[in-house]
Amino acid sequence: MRSPLAQRLLRRTCLPILFASLLWAPAARAFQYEVEVDIENEQDLYDLNAQGAISKETLDTLVELLQDGVDLSTASRENLYALPGLGYNQVDAILEYRAANGAVEDPADLVSANVISAEELMQISPFLLIGGRRAGAPFSGKLRAMVSDGTGDSTAPPTFVQVEAKGPQDLSAGLVLNTTRAWPGTVGYDPQRDTLSAKAPGYQVQLPKVYLMWKVPQRQVIAGSFRASFGQRLTLDNTLRAAGEGFYVDEVMRIDPDLVSACKYSNASSEPGATLCSEAQTHSRATPDFSWPVGFRGVAGSVRDLKIGDKELALYGFASYQSRNIYQYEIFDRRTCSDPHSDSDKCKAPTVYVRGADPTLPAAALMYSTLPDLFRETAAGGNATLNLTPTSHLGLTGYWAYMYSTVSTMQLDFQEWSKYPFGGSFGALGLDGAMKLGKVNFFLEVTRSFDHMPQNGGGFGALERTTFALPGKSEVELSARYYDKKFVNPYGRPISFADEFEGQRARNEAGLRARWRGKPNEDFVLRAMADFSMWPEDNTAQISTNPGNPPPSNYTAGLANLDLEGRVDFVGLRYLKLAGWTRYVNKDLRHNGYGQCYEAYGSTNGVDFWGDPLPCAGEFMRVAGRAAVELLNGRLGTALQVNQEWLTDSHYPSSYRQDRVFWFELFGSPIKDVNLRWRTRFFDEAVDNPGYGETSLWSFLEASWRANAAFTSILRYDFINVLDQRSSTLSLDPNPVHRLRLELVANF
Repeated sequence: MRSPLAQRLLRRTCLPILFASLLWAPAARAFQYEVEVDIENEQDLYDLNAQGAISKETLDTLVELLQDGVDLSTASRENLYALPGLGYNQVDAILEYRAANGAVEDPADLVSANVISAEELMQISPFLLIGGRRAGAPFSGKLRAMVSDGTGDSTAPPTFVQVEAKGPQDLSAGLVLNTTRAWPGTVGYDPQRDTLSAKAPGYQVQLPKVYLMWKVPQRQVIAGSFRASFGQRLTLDNTLRAAGEGFYVDEVMRIDPDLVSACKYSNASSEPGATLCSEAQTHSRATPDFSWPVGFRGVAGSVRDLKIGDKELALYGFASYQSRNIYQYEIFDRRTCSDPHSDSDKCKAPTVYVRGADPTLPAAALMYSTLPDLFRETAAGGNATLNLTPTSHLGLTGYWAYMYSTVSTMQLDFQEWSKYPFGGSFGALGLDGAMKLGKVNFFLEVTRSFDHMPQNGGGFGALERTTFALPGKSEVELSARYYDKKFVNPYGRPISFADEFEGQRARNEAGLRARWRGKPNEDFVLRAMADFSMWPEDNTAQISTNPGNPPPSNYTAGLANLDLEGRVDFVGLRYLKLAGWTRYVNKDLRHNGYGQCYEAYGSTNGVDFWGDPLPCAGEFMRVAGRAAVELLNGRLGTALQVNQEWLTDSHYPSSYRQDRVFWFELFGSPIKDVNLRWRTRFFDEAVDNPGYGETSLWSFLEASWRANAAFTSILRYDFINVLDQRSSTLSLDPNPVHRLRLELVANF
């Protein structure tokens, strides 16, 4: 039975906000993201995620949108809809304005023409591409460089340089040059041990992204790094966008705010006598490398204005040959194992030893490492869309992909919990359509996946989404989805609950979701979301468990999830902003109560480092409040935020574990073009059990200077101190950690 506290919190926090929001729906506006996205730079997005205001998925989406940018004069309807704060009413009004005027020369013109409000322009401004080459200049572009270093780092700091350039003849190009320190070198076969070996991790220079693009309003060709998104993201989407249509150059980089272990060698798996990490390295924490999502690499092209009577046909096609980096425990060897579902040691991931000059000497083994370029992928696909009207279409999307290991001596394949299916090639073929009737938008996509996994072969998925654009800029979204147990599509990214079935989020799931954002008057903004999903089919694979955390009924058919969110923002005064929000997540509505795990520490993709599932079916509740005050016309301000969280934990058999987070922020602009920000976070995990969880203080001071329209610099200093007295904390070295990060952006 559900505990009394769970009942109380659900009744007093989540449900009232949700129900109140639904009652006030007629005065609503657009909603897509969890908060009003009021940012100045990318770091603001990472801060929103750290505060619990936006999810990791929303963070990735907005970072990609910010780095790619949106051109109001050429963006499609779906690309415009991805901008924060815009619903289909505003998007269609922008398209009408653009059709009448040929382009959007200045985004402020949209406000003057009453197409969007000044507040909506403020939200979308950081995500817009504005301006072109200066008169008489053959090239224009942007250069962005970032470097980060901290105490505990023993090698040169990680760095990346990102260059984008636009030239004559509608050509543009870009590249990302990056350095890494934690990655091992080339991976190969070790005949001495009949397993994998790699060069020791060390400082390396990478070129992860490079592209050349020719683009005019109805034509596009990309050679190099790119990503693709079509329909409702069910058949093909390897972007991070909330909505998309077509091909995008791939230039996204990620900043990991957390510290990582400086030691990459395993004491348990290394051979006796091997040279391992020193005691200091074992307990040392280092600045993480910058990372990046890997898309396609090859050629992509589109033609979007082929006439068929009074209709238009858009054609998209691509071919890709891409290297894939794989987490070392995500693979198995078919020479010794036929089915990775088996718990046999022969089906475990092969040990990866560090390659030395003399293969006969004892070798150290890697742990928790990503193996670079271990697989190659050949892929091809495309889309044909018949545009019936500006707001309705029929589309056909498909792709095929085949991955093979670069280590030909071994027969490497993917574990069952990997996002990639094992057994051979895979792909998907789907139909999608959109239609607008008055203020109602209908979207539907049905897809069939294909693979070569034994007793699988592929399955069906379907997603329907409806938005209601009501008077007063109101918009409500309702969606329904069904993905059968055999639907395995690593390049689909449709709406789904944040769980996984054998490595796939959109697999063995049936669900309903409702989202809404409302503004009943000029003083309040309300949000609500409710998502219910369940596993319609049994999980026939054997599930191993952690001691003390048995999965309820082996996660068979009928497992149901619930995710509720609600938020209220007071925006009636310019100098005072108040917000309160809540969230409740239940990972299995059939089995509630204390003593179950909600989160599994030290896991990746819901499994432990050796590939064993870590099923958790608990509950999580958060109540948070924030108050921000601005003085001197915004030149000085302060904010305070408190998060109170309850979650089930296997170490708490008769109560919830309670976590608490305090945020304090001071910001200001003492002189023109200089902005300062100081933020402190105090995190107290398991407040009623000081010896169990983390207690830490994380502060940063950031100074940004905008010299002119062409140059901006941001310098950030972090102070990270773990305060509790756990043995793992006492062994940390260094503690506290001091870290500096410098970012330079130049437009030319």
